[in-house]
Amino acid sequence: MVDAGGRKTHGERSSTGELTPPQPRPGLAKTGSFGRILLDRGLITPEQLERALEVQRTRARKGDFARLGHILVELGLLTNDQVQTALQAQKITILICSACGSQYNIRGFAPGSGKTYECPKCHAELVTADKLEDVTVQDHLEVRADPTLDLEGEDTVKLARPEDSNTAKIRQLRRLGKYEILGEIARGGMGIIYKARQLDLDRIVALKTLRQDELDKPDAADRFHDEARAVASLRHPNIVAVHEVGQHDGILYFTMEFIEGLPLDKQLHREGLRPRQAVEVVLAIAQALEYAHRQGVVHRDLKPANIIVDLEGVPFLVDFGIARRLDVGPRLEYDEEEDLLGSIPYMAPEYVEGKAYDELCDLYSLGVLLYEALAGSNKLPYYDDDTRRFLEKIVLEPPAPITTHCPDLDPGLVGIVHRMIARRAERYQSMAACVRDMQRWLVTQDEAPTGAGAPPPQPSPLLAPPPRRGRGLTATLAVATLLLGPAALWQTHRVSTLRSRLDDQRTRMVQLSQRRAEELALAHLQHARRLVELGRSAEAQEACTLAINQVRDDAPPSLAALYRLRGSIRRSLGDERGERDLRRAAQLDGSPQ
Repeated sequence: MVDAGGRKTHGERSSTGELTPPQPRPGLAKTGSFGRILLDRGLITPEQLERALEVQRTRARKGDFARLGHILVELGLLTNDQVQTALQAQKITILICSACGSQYNIRGFAPGSGKTYECPKCHAELVTADKLEDVTVQDHLEVRADPTLDLEGEDTVKLARPEDSNTAKIRQLRRLGKYEILGEIARGGMGIIYKARQLDLDRIVALKTLRQDELDKPDAADRFHDEARAVASLRHPNIVAVHEVGQHDGILYFTMEFIEGLPLDKQLHREGLRPRQAVEVVLAIAQALEYAHRQGVVHRDLKPANIIVDLEGVPFLVDFGIARRLDVGPRLEYDEEEDLLGSIPYMAPEYVEGKAYDELCDLYSLGVLLYEALAGSNKLPYYDDDTRRFLEKIVLEPPAPITTHCPDLDPGLVGIVHRMIARRAERYQSMAACVRDMQRWLVTQDEAPTGAGAPPPQPSPLLAPPPRRGRGLTATLAVATLLLGPAALWQTHRVSTLRSRLDDQRTRMVQLSQRRAEELALAHLQHARRLVELGRSAEAQEACTLAINQVRDDAPPSLAALYRLRGSIRRSLGDERGERDLRRAAQLDGSPQ
């Protein structure tokens, strides 16, 4: 309909000539819903809303769980500002993390209250945005207490996920089997990663599906499975753990551990790292890669965005989307019609030239990552606005010395960086050799006081502080001060601090490994039990065996249940090994056989 001024309207005129709001089709949008608010305000027509809902349903059937506001913006029917306005009518405000950039729908936000709203992912402050470039909300949260009240003197508002944040219809639309999709974390070249809740175990996971535009590619499913298998085969404290690989209604997916923390690229942009911090992060990732290389897997996309540092300071390597097993047969050259895989600033010269990607290419990429961690965000050995010239520089020119950006950097560390990003013949010839040099450099930093009265080096915030000493040790150090003097005291303190930090880090790594083993065991146990219910006993037995082999060394609490289930299956099949499994289960949890 067009008014007298030639403007298109979404309503109709009554018999009195007044413009009435558009009337939605029955059941199209319920009172108070996002869609109804848009209709009542004349921002879209019922036909446009129905079209957007159909797009949402179609995409959900293919594993793309976009929110309605996101789809309306994509279709050009709304602006991001209009989405925010409609949400505010529901008393919902989009807040953005000032550090990691995650977006959240917050119900009950009170601007001007003087309260702080904290990002549940990295604990930085959530802020409002004057203008949104896009709408990719990761979760829907609500304020559990009135933020205008100074409850117990707390300045930080508690946020929690509402028990019933959506209508049943919308919740069903955002379900993938036993997973409830809470929001979108990221979109890559091949897949979409969501924050999701696994309903049967009531835990938060990261769930990855294929992008819609990848579905028609003949090798897309194989590559997706390759990634899942590559990560699932790796069990290391600094590699994100895979929980489950599956398919639901034709949608391929796999779920991973959800890491609450800050991607390294965001941290570098936000505040940077001191040299010791940078080396500690890169050393942990180098050790993870050394392990992955021994298992025959190369990552192929190392960059700061693919490292997440959790709230305890532990770095995790994520996104194995283009990882490759080396045992499938080396590829001497890439197809000239195929795009280079990975991120250009971190590509090794030999790979750009067309040689096969291998462990030393990963090592080079990690070297560029260390270079950037030391020099600062987006300060790289090579750069050019033009892609072709950028690639030519990587192949033909020497890298810019890191001392260009940080002239006071320790010479030993300068040497490590330059050897990591050197031409292939001069580069470290294994990740293990690089790891040893970084470990030696860290030890030299602990052994290098600047004077007789220099204080001991402070532990990095990325590592947990050393445990408190008891009174006995305090007395011992006091006697050492009197009898041996400052130099001996410094040596005693240095050794004690270093041992304490290493012990503490080892303890945290063991605890993390045990926690992951229990989560993995529970996931396999649930899967095996479902197979038994479906009458697929042979497959259930295989699932139990796989799980036991993966978690046996960590001996999680659920290991006994895995042995007991496998023993029951084997006994029902007449396999004499069943009795042995049942005895082992009884030994593990102390229950009668």
